[in-house]
Amino acid sequence: MKNIYQTLEADNYLYIDSEELLSSNIRQLLVLAQAFFDQEQSVKDQFNFGNIPTGYRNIGIEYAQNSDNPDLNESFAFRKIDQERLKIYPQLQAFTDQLAVVQGLLDEIAQSVLDDIAKHLNQQNVLSTDNYGWLQINYYQPSTQTRTFLMDEHEDGTLLTLVTATEKGLEFRTDDNRSGSISGDLNKLLIMPSEVLTLLTANKIKPLYHRVRNHPEIEKRFSVIYFVIPNERHYIAPWIENEFNQHIDIAKRSIENSLRYGLPTQ
Repeated sequence: MKNIYQTLEADNYLYIDSEELLSSNIRQLLVLAQAFFDQEQSVKDQFNFGNIPTGYRNIGIEYAQNSDNPDLNESFAFRKIDQERLKIYPQLQAFTDQLAVVQGLLDEIAQSVLDDIAKHLNQQNVLSTDNYGWLQINYYQPSTQTRTFLMDEHEDGTLLTLVTATEKGLEFRTDDNRSGSISGDLNKLLIMPSEVLTLLTANKIKPLYHRVRNHPEIEKRFSVIYFVIPNERHYIAPWIENEFNQHIDIAKRSIENSLRYGLPTQ
């Protein structure tokens, strides 16, 4: 049986079963998320904090390829490092508390994946991700949209991305053009390598490209996405170094990658 590193290097992704603790907490989170997104637009807009990733974003702010073709979803994002400042909003307390629980569980999985990759490369994983790892709930209403794709194809600018969803729609393409999709099962978790991991491993593990197809027969679709981002703000040593990643500031790339999607720095 392949280990995690071998699977990500060969297949470009890893699909795992979620433990009941995680899937039950995600279900609890989505009940709270639905209540949040059901509020009047003026109420939700109060929680767009602008200069940090944490908070609400309406359709038109985030995009995969360019700002003329925005992702057709609302979202709410959460970082542990921002949790304290959210305490002044008691109406968000139950929602953000549950976001913190799910973020913690997903971060444990992410760390075990990174530990396995580092061990395979005879490295020690010294990258913690709990403070800046970015949990995002995307809320789609496919039946109200006419575009073929609700989100254009792209790679993420993170270490890893962990994702599950309530409905079909997410499609992915490997580096050698094999394709796949997820059916919409909260008991399954897709682990996608992203650009920062590609830089760390000198292109041994390549990023997975993905998009969201519109299925207009679906009324509502939630995806739960954990963007795994290093806490390190100054220097990240590559686990393999060659001409692919020479002279690249991996920490800076990790922090600034979100700018290309119209979002605040990570």
